[in-house]
Amino acid sequence: MSTRTHALHGAGAVHGAGSKLAEVCQRAFERIVAGQERRANAMVDAYLASLSDEQLAELGYGRVAIMAIRKRAAHTTVPWL
Repeated sequence: MSTRTHALHGAGAVHGAGSKLAEVCQRAFERIVAGQERRANAMVDAYLASLSDEQLAELGYGRVAIMAIRKRAAHTTVPWL
C-alpha cells in the first residue's frame, strides 16, 4: 500500500520563469507536500498498528512487514493539527 503523492508542479504559474521567486515557490510547495506525506504515512502507520497481527496477515502483510509497522508506529506521533 502506498500513500505517496504524485503531483504536478504546484508553482506551475511561476515555474519555468527562471526567477528566484519560482525557485522559492517550488521549494516551498515541495516541502508542504513532503510534510503532508509524512503526516499521512504516520496516520496510516498508527491505524495499521492498531490492527491485530491476524488482521494484518489477512490484509497480506508478512511477519517482517508487521514488525516494521509496529516499530514505525511506536516511534511516530501523529500531528492532528
